[in-house]
Amino acid sequence: MNKQLALFPLLLFAITALQAQTSSNPLLNPDVEVLREHIYAGIPDELKHDRWDRRTYRFADISAGQISDLINSGDIYTDQPQLEAYLNKIMEMVMPDELKADSIVHAYIIADPSYNAFMTPSGSMFINIGLITEASDEATIASVLAHEMAHYLMQHSLNRFVRSESGDFRSILFRNNAASRFSIQNEFESDSLAMHWLKKSGYDLKGMLRSFEIMKQRERHALSLYEDRFEMEETSHPLPLRRIAKYEEFIQQQDSSEMGKPFLLSKFLFKKLKEEAKAQSLKSLLASFQYTTLVERAFKFHILDPNDPSYVYYLLEGIRRKCYMDATMWKKNFITYRYYENRSTGNGMVKDPIEDHLFTKMRPDLLLLTSFDEQNVKADFYWEEQPKFTTYEEAFIFYYRVAKALNMNEALLTNALSIVSDSTARAELLKEYLSKENIIYREYAENLLNGTIYQLLTEHKLTVISDFNVSIRQGDETIVIHPSDEDKKEIRAKMDSAFGNDPSRTLIFMDDLRQNNIAEYHKFEQMQNFSFIRQLSKGNRTELHIIEPGFWKTFKEYGVNEIEFVNCRYLEARKSEKDKDTYLSALQNSYKELFDQEKRTRDLQVVITRLREKENSVMKLRHFAEHSMYFRETAHAQIPKFLKISDGEMDERAVESDGRYRYYKD
Repeated sequence: MNKQLALFPLLLFAITALQAQTSSNPLLNPDVEVLREHIYAGIPDELKHDRWDRRTYRFADISAGQISDLINSGDIYTDQPQLEAYLNKIMEMVMPDELKADSIVHAYIIADPSYNAFMTPSGSMFINIGLITEASDEATIASVLAHEMAHYLMQHSLNRFVRSESGDFRSILFRNNAASRFSIQNEFESDSLAMHWLKKSGYDLKGMLRSFEIMKQRERHALSLYEDRFEMEETSHPLPLRRIAKYEEFIQQQDSSEMGKPFLLSKFLFKKLKEEAKAQSLKSLLASFQYTTLVERAFKFHILDPNDPSYVYYLLEGIRRKCYMDATMWKKNFITYRYYENRSTGNGMVKDPIEDHLFTKMRPDLLLLTSFDEQNVKADFYWEEQPKFTTYEEAFIFYYRVAKALNMNEALLTNALSIVSDSTARAELLKEYLSKENIIYREYAENLLNGTIYQLLTEHKLTVISDFNVSIRQGDETIVIHPSDEDKKEIRAKMDSAFGNDPSRTLIFMDDLRQNNIAEYHKFEQMQNFSFIRQLSKGNRTELHIIEPGFWKTFKEYGVNEIEFVNCRYLEARKSEKDKDTYLSALQNSYKELFDQEKRTRDLQVVITRLREKENSVMKLRHFAEHSMYFRETAHAQIPKFLKISDGEMDERAVESDGRYRYYKD
């Protein structure tokens, strides 16, 4: 019998067993008040007194707000039940007895391609999809989760927050933030606890070493981007080499016969889910416009598994979009162009830019290959023979041929969109693309071929109300007032008053999309993120639909040629307060109560961004306005008034920018 076929029943059994053993996913509760009270109830009573009482409550409030924002962000996967169940089972295997009674402890997956996980003060563990793609086994994942649970158990974020001078941090949650909520000592303490829990669980202690090696590889990769830096500074986290040294001290005290196993659940399921996570990771990079990282990550996955066609597609799309934004990239060396390597001199070490192509020698640091990865590179033929390519242009041609051989229809459109100056060549590729049956962007390709991309869109604007943040500043502390349903109605009335009477405009709210159509919400969230990115194109007159064909489809569906996103911040300033009661009093204000008040110092900050599918016009605009509101008047009439003023200023900027665009174009 075929060995793979023989293993399939075992894999199926493992999946079924996991699903049976894992409890149903507890609902993520985005209600800030519920989260706040849960977190506050878990804070030790000895911290809830005198000068620390307000700080502990503020910690609970800020944490709850950030968790709620994360839950509402749409970044959490809700369609990966098998992976979620698997990760929760790994977490359960390594969980200490002190946490097993905590029913709210649960792991969720975030659409973030970086190698990280973090645990919130509410008891929720959030695991980046990138952690799964890089881990070599269950023990590696278990070591990271154990480390984060140690932070949670020892309440490191709380203790540092409460004892800090200001009682505030930029972020309680650690989402790849350089300003960690922990100290170096906290990290060592968590590592120590995690090692004990990992050993007790039966997982291989080397899983923690492999995690440190991944961190060390990322450190070396980051250093290779600097022209004059040879080592990282320790700020909030110890450097990987120090953590490895502590690990080795621990190992020396252990019985070598009790090192544990790399897998306690299922090696087969791990491999299956890891491959799925890789695809999700690349999808996330493409959706977040991280084209450089996308190319490098897709190439790494490709050389580890050259038979997977999806990596070829992401390589093509990453190269196309990267080079469309900067045409000079076509002639630069594939991947190596932006890195430096060390060279010894009589006076020490210097760094030189890498001028050779990627295939002169294997460079693990550039490709983020760990020692485990190096042993599993299957496409080592790139380094054994005459180079298949050296520049981005040659790489694109090479992978396009591979895609054609694999009958990847979407590669035809990718190639067509890579051509900016030869309309005949583009037309031929579009015709070939349209001759295929199963293609994604048929209507778009037809209109691109016929030259009706802009003509098909209506001179109409879609205004997307993204966020209206209301805050009270007490001294140097800002208290966010999270909206109730009545508060949201209040904001809708203000937005309708400002924009609702314009017949050339359609008004929608992101909150409605989040509640009723999560796919549509994700689409507009991606478009808004792109509208905020400051990009300067080099060598091409960039058009929005060329960068992302899916955007044009949205413009067509809504019958508009402009989509604008409105974000506001209403800030009321008050005198400094030190007690918990005044903090609670501020939180209990409704939006209407705040807007009703006179003789208040208030500002309204408005950020408007626009994406545009208009011929001979700039493809995106951004405008920031700050309005000091009249002291002796309520805010009710002022908010719509200043919104209209801000929108009018944006219109003026659009006319001015389009005039410059056409002048330089001609």
